[in-house]
Amino acid sequence: MDRTSRPKIHYLNGARFRRALIAGAKQVMENRGTLNAINVFPVADGDTGTNMAGTLGYVVEGIVPLKERAFDRMLRAVADLALSGARGCSGTILAQFLHGLAEEISDAVRVTTRSFGLGVQKAVVYPWEAVSEPREGTILTVLREWGAAIYEWSTRTDDFVELLGHAYHAARKSLERTRDTLAVLKMAGVVDAGAQGLVHMLGGITGFITTGRIRELDRHAASSALEPEVPSEVVENPSFRYCTQFAVEGTAIGIPALREELAGLGDSLIVAGSSRKARVHIHSNAPSQVFRRVDRHGTVTSQRVEDMEAQFRAAHTPHRDIALVVDSSCDLPADVWERHIIHLVPCLLLFDGKTYLDKLTITPEMLFALVRETRHGYPTTSQPAPADFRGRYEFLLRHYRSVISLSMPASISGTYDSARTGARLAGGHVEVIDTKTTSIGLGLIARRAAEAVERGASREEVISLVHELIPRVRIHLAVSSLDSLIRSGRVGRMKGLAANLMGLTPLILLAAETEGKPVQGATVRGVRNGRRKILQILREEIDPRLPAEFAIAHANAYDDAAWFKAMLEENFTLAREPFIVEATSVLAVHIGEGAVGVASLLPGP
Repeated sequence: MDRTSRPKIHYLNGARFRRALIAGAKQVMENRGTLNAINVFPVADGDTGTNMAGTLGYVVEGIVPLKERAFDRMLRAVADLALSGARGCSGTILAQFLHGLAEEISDAVRVTTRSFGLGVQKAVVYPWEAVSEPREGTILTVLREWGAAIYEWSTRTDDFVELLGHAYHAARKSLERTRDTLAVLKMAGVVDAGAQGLVHMLGGITGFITTGRIRELDRHAASSALEPEVPSEVVENPSFRYCTQFAVEGTAIGIPALREELAGLGDSLIVAGSSRKARVHIHSNAPSQVFRRVDRHGTVTSQRVEDMEAQFRAAHTPHRDIALVVDSSCDLPADVWERHIIHLVPCLLLFDGKTYLDKLTITPEMLFALVRETRHGYPTTSQPAPADFRGRYEFLLRHYRSVISLSMPASISGTYDSARTGARLAGGHVEVIDTKTTSIGLGLIARRAAEAVERGASREEVISLVHELIPRVRIHLAVSSLDSLIRSGRVGRMKGLAANLMGLTPLILLAAETEGKPVQGATVRGVRNGRRKILQILREEIDPRLPAEFAIAHANAYDDAAWFKAMLEENFTLAREPFIVEATSVLAVHIGEGAVGVASLLPGP
């Protein structure tokens, strides 16, 4: 059909807008790999395509069942979904534009080119105001220049086909200019990934409005999309480690005040939305501090924290073919996390109606403060969702040939089953192993596995090593009270209460022979007697002439941990210096404040 014979489209309603947006999302999803490949700004962490596809996928999932025909109501639903599901800088910017459009176009069952142009002209300002340090040559620029073309042509035509066609051409020209606007893009020889994602979405929308059939979009995209690009070199390592994102709901969210509070905690800050629903995006080294400040302004309804340094190293630095993944029950010193590329999937801690990401948005210090300040209720824990594992595995399989995922025991958590389900959904070579241990026991195994990977061991050799280590790891733990273990169901109520009433300090064993379940052993009076009893047990289990590895974990009991370290150095032959860590929050919930434990990796045959 030529341009003179095709029908004109004089209005958009809710149904037509819904179908067009689905078509645009389809184009982004199909091109997510290329977008990830050219992602070098603001951080070269290789996930812009995944984040934009995730944002639009969340929107599409929400609007597919909607039958709303009024444009303004459909637009409001889209904007709310985008704010709730926004991921990454570009996803948050896109969500803020949609929110602005919904604010500017209301009470409209249908929109004409003129009313649409006026709404877009005002809405493109919203994301510029939401970003703390907006930069030219990014998705912001292309969005603004597309919006200017929309407004200009809305005064010249009443046909959406003509309007969107001219604006799409302007967006593509603007996209090409990003290559020379930002130095980091010019150095890499690519366009801005977020802007390219926007152009893919606009291309899908324009193609649908032009043809009216989603099935023809593949042909349209093939003729209009830019050729795939590859950065010419690695551009930069992230200045801040964690890409931190929250959705927050309330009745009086102070957007300017929240933006001001967060300004000193990192960069790439975006606070988007309204007084009732907002989205926060920031690159920070302190996600837990960001969470606390956001939480004061409303109810955090979703959160996402990505380790950009690990992503950068996976995507842009030489490494072995095996990726190592652990859940957040794994406890290791900071220098080991830094030295080895070990990828983390956080478990969840739930307390007082709020959900925290272990090791990321809550720390043990925060946990104990919350427990002391709250007189009702007690924290509980939950495993990561299979989708969390799937997303991590899928990212890693783009940069590694295989993944080995080490899990806490299936006997004490559903984390292992979630990891297995995530592996099945991700496909590829993913091996999930129940290590029969947790915390520092899992840490000792993970460290040895990471070292084997870096020595060049094969996938089969690393898996064999892990299975050989599992029966050699034991954890002995002294807790000041069994209250936490009783609440979590890890110790029988009557047995635990009896020990508490008698003022006894129970000793807990976790080992492969117990399938990783905590088993109550000897009881003594007081933690100090518990320390001495654990030392006695270790002397009975380990030949002091053979080199063994040890690790110590504590729950706000550093002095007891330091005592153990000194005793281990005095009584045993050490394969390496024992490390001390504070037990992660999902473990501290169950063992309680004041607990201290020792993990040993017994000498091999």
